[in-house]
Amino acid sequence: MDHQTLYDILKQYELHPNHIETVTEKVYKIYTTKGTYALKRIQKKDQTNLINGLSQLVQSSYKSYIPIYSTYDHQWFVNGTKESYYLMPWIQHEKRQDLEDLPLQFIHEIAQLHNRTKKEWNIDEKDFENYYEMVKSKWQKEEKELEAFIERCEKKWYMSPFELQAVTYYTEMRNAIYFAKEKWTEWYENMKEQPVARIVLVHGNASTSHLLIDERGERYLTNFERSHFASPIKDLIAFYNQLLTSQPFQCEKCVEWLKVYDQNFSLTKAEKNMLQSYLAYPTPMMKLIQQYERKQKEKIELMYCRKLLKRYWLMKNIEYVMMKWSEADKESEEENKTPSSSI
Repeated sequence: MDHQTLYDILKQYELHPNHIETVTEKVYKIYTTKGTYALKRIQKKDQTNLINGLSQLVQSSYKSYIPIYSTYDHQWFVNGTKESYYLMPWIQHEKRQDLEDLPLQFIHEIAQLHNRTKKEWNIDEKDFENYYEMVKSKWQKEEKELEAFIERCEKKWYMSPFELQAVTYYTEMRNAIYFAKEKWTEWYENMKEQPVARIVLVHGNASTSHLLIDERGERYLTNFERSHFASPIKDLIAFYNQLLTSQPFQCEKCVEWLKVYDQNFSLTKAEKNMLQSYLAYPTPMMKLIQQYERKQKEKIELMYCRKLLKRYWLMKNIEYVMMKWSEADKESEEENKTPSSSI
């Protein structure tokens, strides 16, 4: 974007920049005699979510976020033709902060956000039963489509590289689906025992890149354009999917981070079941296979094979975390069952 447009936008805040630095394609660092600011470009459709989210943060007394400034005529946004802009104070991220520690810091802050904004109420059994059946039916339909795809592939004399890859991964995908369905049934049974619905203000784009830590160690969550009220597991699913989408690795700390979250905002049994179920279900792989089969134009095999391999790694990384989490839960249950000795 040309600087003249940015100068015109900043006039709405009565700011006259000495220098403008492009930080990302959507964020600009503004240097002025009054201080340093961050100007953010967003889609107009995200304005409502941002304002509603920030309003909820104010009402809940949650303070670890970056506020936004209004223009001289008391508007929160300066609107362009297709996009909008808003202004914030510039928070200098402490670059010396140990990068390995960021996920822990982030999960701690997300737990605090959820704890401050939680709402709960009793839910009618018919409502969660309908939801249970809806998800169950959807997964059964997708499983049948996957089985049909695999059968078609196996009947071919020569499978494409992608098809061969999918057939190779099928057994492990089926195991992941079985685990997810098992946990989904446990969710339903736990909801019958304790029919409580709970929602929180979720960040909506949970990622360590949206956590800033200043030189004093103060944490700030940023980018609330997708914030809304939903189950707390929505942020956790996004966080772990983003974190574990990489090469294969055994994330020993992932379960520890869940424990830290649970210490600051304890998940119910049903929420834990739902989180395990949704994380384990191989949605990214299923969607890619559906996309591959429905694509009418010439397929770029190498691209599809790379994507499938990456999503397979994600499934296996999650599988390891689920296994360790289940082991930790069993150990915790055994400890709670063991009677304490009296003196």
